[in-house]
Amino acid sequence: MLGISSFRAGVSRPRTSRAEERNAERRQWAVDFRSLGLKRIETWAWSRDLQPHLTGYENLAFSGNDLLLASFRTPEGKSYSPWRVTVVLLDAARGTVLATKEWSTRERELGLFSTRAGKFIVRTDERPPDAPLRPKREIVLYSPKLEALKVISLQSSAPEEYEIWRAYVTPTRRSIVLEHGLGTGSEFQWLDPARGIEVQWLDPDTLQPKANWAWTGPQTPFPSDTGLHFSDGSIVATIRNRAKLSTGEKASCEIYVRSIDGPWKPLFRSEDFRCSIAQFVNEDTVVLSVGEKVHLLRIDGRALTDQRLGKDEFAHEVRPSANGRRFAIAVATLKGGNALLDISSHEVLKRIMVFDLSTNSWVYSMDSKTMDLKYVSGFALSPDGLRLAVMSNGFVELYGLPD
Repeated sequence: MLGISSFRAGVSRPRTSRAEERNAERRQWAVDFRSLGLKRIETWAWSRDLQPHLTGYENLAFSGNDLLLASFRTPEGKSYSPWRVTVVLLDAARGTVLATKEWSTRERELGLFSTRAGKFIVRTDERPPDAPLRPKREIVLYSPKLEALKVISLQSSAPEEYEIWRAYVTPTRRSIVLEHGLGTGSEFQWLDPARGIEVQWLDPDTLQPKANWAWTGPQTPFPSDTGLHFSDGSIVATIRNRAKLSTGEKASCEIYVRSIDGPWKPLFRSEDFRCSIAQFVNEDTVVLSVGEKVHLLRIDGRALTDQRLGKDEFAHEVRPSANGRRFAIAVATLKGGNALLDISSHEVLKRIMVFDLSTNSWVYSMDSKTMDLKYVSGFALSPDGLRLAVMSNGFVELYGLPD
């Protein structure tokens, strides 16, 4: 059985700050996954380089207010392949384990995210050793009892080594979005609109199609490295243009938005190309970070707020509440690194902040130093926005938030 406590065991804190005391008071429970006997727990770590290629996969997510879904991976042997992926379904009120399920995969990623009422989706991408260029791709819908309810095969006649399938869940969790096309760039990590992109919205309870949208090069004013994000009825596109000395073109970040059936409309522009992918936090609001500032914008063009961060800080992941009232955002910075020695820097979490759209204000901030959250592999807001779950160093902790 998993170890559950009201505080993190084994962490020495000789001094207790007021901020830590306040957060400790809000901590409702903690679960130690290492009590499962897992000595080498690994998660899909954040990477600033990978952040523009939003996958939508979740290590930690609520499925309704009462259930919390956590996932992690461990090597099955001494090497890093194959992996054993474990999904744990928790009672969000008490932190008790309701069910677990495991997969074995040779791939580094097994796409997983929750929908509603305890259901969740797994997107597999298995490449058999005898046919590595013909992967078996599927979307599987699971029940709260971890029973497979429906399977969709993701196959096409395109060259498999260039083909990309991506799956997302919208902020309301009322739709599953499938994005399909051919890759471009190094390692083909980008979908290329010039070669055609197909997007389909599915009902999360049945996986039946609800809407479709096709994106084709001649009709598209955007370059191939455009990042997309989706709500139930709209699409937001983020374009980052680096400066071109040959033409004198300046660097820029441009945001465009459209309904599924409407035209593209410009939403935002900055001459700082260091911008994240704009993400929906509800049906009519998007958030993005540009340099050391976070922007919150309505899709009608009205700016709601700008939040300036600290020096060398940047906003990273965004996790909205399904009711559209709040979102949590991780703020990180880069540490270490030495250009002379060719040592790359690494990300360090500074804090997790929670914004309330109904009051247009920040209502909570969790400092990483006081809570020993230097590295966080997942966090999530409950659908009502009143609880924050955090996964770090083999633990999952739940915190109550001010109403």
